[in-house]
Amino acid sequence: MKPLKYVGLLAGLSIIIWALTLLPASAQTGDPPVRYQGHAVLNITNHGITGIPDTAKGGLYRVTVRNSTKVSRGIVMKGVDLCCSPYTRFTKVLRPGEKVSFRWYFPGNRTVQVKDLIKCVPVARTCAVPRTGAMTRTLVFG
Repeated sequence: MKPLKYVGLLAGLSIIIWALTLLPASAQTGDPPVRYQGHAVLNITNHGITGIPDTAKGGLYRVTVRNSTKVSRGIVMKGVDLCCSPYTRFTKVLRPGEKVSFRWYFPGNRTVQVKDLIKCVPVARTCAVPRTGAMTRTLVFG
């Protein structure tokens, strides 16, 4: 009789483990689900940088940068974080038609300067000797 008892216990544990795999990762870890303010698309065109409205609500965004020009370009974002520290965020230089996505928190009541990036030498998660073009865009997060 004892072997049947253990088979039933193992079957029950298997069902519980299977059910846990169906839960989203945030529910398994106890972390709250990530809530995005929205999906911000910055499109680099021959006439400038388009996409996010000049004024948007502050919060966490999924940001996609798309190079719609015929030359390689990326972007540089400069602003001040939630507390008070300045930051500079570089994308890689994208080939024509290429895009890159990342998430970024834009705090409210802050301004972000976006410029086109023409040249970048990647060094340890940053950009050495960046060269920017003439395209500039100012975004205000309220």
